[in-house]
Amino acid sequence: MSFRDNMGKGRKMMSIKQTMLKARGGIYILLASALLLGLSACSGDSVTNRTEVKAASTPEAVSVTAEVAAFRDTVYNGKDSEGRSTGILRLYCSNCHVRGNVSPAFADSNVNNAYAQVNNRTNSDGVLYADLSNPSASRMVSKVASGHHCWSNSGTNCTGDSADLAAQIQAWADAESGGGSGGDT
Repeated sequence: MSFRDNMGKGRKMMSIKQTMLKARGGIYILLASALLLGLSACSGDSVTNRTEVKAASTPEAVSVTAEVAAFRDTVYNGKDSEGRSTGILRLYCSNCHVRGNVSPAFADSNVNNAYAQVNNRTNSDGVLYADLSNPSASRMVSKVASGHHCWSNSGTNCTGDSADLAAQIQAWADAESGGGSGGDT
């Protein structure tokens, strides 16, 4: 076999290796694109109409104070009289607002962590995430009202969803003060 024959084989091998590397790079780009597309659902203010979204994980069993229990049994993971989940935060926010993802993590699977993220905490403009004295003024409520990930099939009108969230924050306030029944909202 001559030197030229060996050179030709070498070029073919390089060509095959380059093709394989390009194909592998394309797969990586495809995977990265899919990952970014999946994460984009957890950002922005666009309206997303959804029926019930499954919670990202089951809430952790932890001991809680009476205040945390009031939060847990209403807006976080409340149940109706038939045992169906009514807690807006775990139902509709737990795909994004959890530890290690989107802040504030008020839908984290650990109720104590979730409570700490929302109780008496404000956004950068000084607005309480959950204003127990005036639930309609809560940042979470105004964010939903402005179109941030609405969950009902109400088109671009998120007024009903924000009203439901305000009602659950009111139920939390009532339960914390001893005046409410908890998760029947």
